[in-house]
Amino acid sequence: MQRNVVTIDAQDRRLGNLATEIAYYLEGKNDPSFEYHKDNGVQVIVYNIDTMSVHPRKARQNVYYRHSGYRKGLHKKSWQDILEEDPRTLLKSAVERMLPKNKMQRERMKRLVLYRGAYTKEDN
Repeated sequence: MQRNVVTIDAQDRRLGNLATEIAYYLEGKNDPSFEYHKDNGVQVIVYNIDTMSVHPRKARQNVYYRHSGYRKGLHKKSWQDILEEDPRTLLKSAVERMLPKNKMQRERMKRLVLYRGAYTKEDN
């Protein structure tokens, strides 16, 4: 099946608005023949993720937690730290949480391609 490709520029766009638009395309809701049980989504390429914006208060207050399983093994990172390290993980988790939790979620996430800098046709 040949899928269409949608490119999105993330420069100066908010995280939530960007994630909803990406989830919309991955689900295939832009297609007039959309059906919930079929995977008609497109491949989404997002570039300039480094310049994506998050509200400063959210960047400080929102925290991701993970636990190693050992005593005192709770690790936490604020959004600000994640944005400095790798903003792709923040956007990827936001999009993943906006997709329906079913068997097609993993296949839809495979069609999401994220670039930190500028995108050219040769990258594809």
